[in-house]
Amino acid sequence: MAIGPIDVHAHYLPAWGAPMPPELFDLGAQLADMDRLGIALRAVCPPPFALAVRGEPDADLNRALARAVTMAGSRFVGLGTLPLHRPREAAAELRRCMAELGLRGATIGSDAGEGRELDAPDLEPLWDAAEELGALILLHPSDVPGAARMGSYHLRNLVGNPMATAHAAARLIFGGVLDRHPGLRIVLSHGGGALPWIAGRLDHGYRVRPECTGACAQPPSAYLRRFFYDTVVFEAGARRWLREQVGADRVVFGTDTPFDMGDAGVMDEADHGAAAGLLGVR
Repeated sequence: MAIGPIDVHAHYLPAWGAPMPPELFDLGAQLADMDRLGIALRAVCPPPFALAVRGEPDADLNRALARAVTMAGSRFVGLGTLPLHRPREAAAELRRCMAELGLRGATIGSDAGEGRELDAPDLEPLWDAAEELGALILLHPSDVPGAARMGSYHLRNLVGNPMATAHAAARLIFGGVLDRHPGLRIVLSHGGGALPWIAGRLDHGYRVRPECTGACAQPPSAYLRRFFYDTVVFEAGARRWLREQVGADRVVFGTDTPFDMGDAGVMDEADHGAAAGLLGVR
């Protein structure tokens, strides 16, 4: 999975805080980057700072993304953005993205905004729609718990992002979202963050902690294969271990380009097969 071209609106620039890399908005630069990496098909989505978690639903951004997908011919599939703070509108926008704009799903943050988490009961209409449509949902870290303590050394990203992804995934597991919606297709960024590494700890809590017992139908590790995972883990041994933990068919090649925390890595044949099945292409 990777970031894709968007129409650059002025209100995104302060959030970025630096000149935007051309691959973020220039179609030619994006395609050249794909050719350099040997990528035939890329799932593209708005960058994290443009996700409509708290602001107004940015239908213009989703339309711009759909235009980029059309202009790229068979090289892109698109994932839109949804207003998670208004779940019924989020469900409606997901339906519009897929039925009218030809997108394959959406990218969401690791929380739902306004102090709400992804297991909030009022998000059920969105999960209903995503399951019904067969939407691909890419979960990328957004607000990072404890970010106030991570101001130095880029720790908000280096440490906070993997923790935020694990926190969001644990909410989906313990909150019963995956039990209620067995057809959900969710990709976790950055190799699932810390989730695969702490699965045993979650299982132990499931067995011994009263607030965890009965929260989900099975031990948390049983849900690892309910997610897909990208390969942005920066180390070949970690990629191999991830495939061993969750199965090679659940791991898809990711790059996170054009950001400096991207990881082009090396695409294995297994990564291609999993991505092709996930995106419905060959």
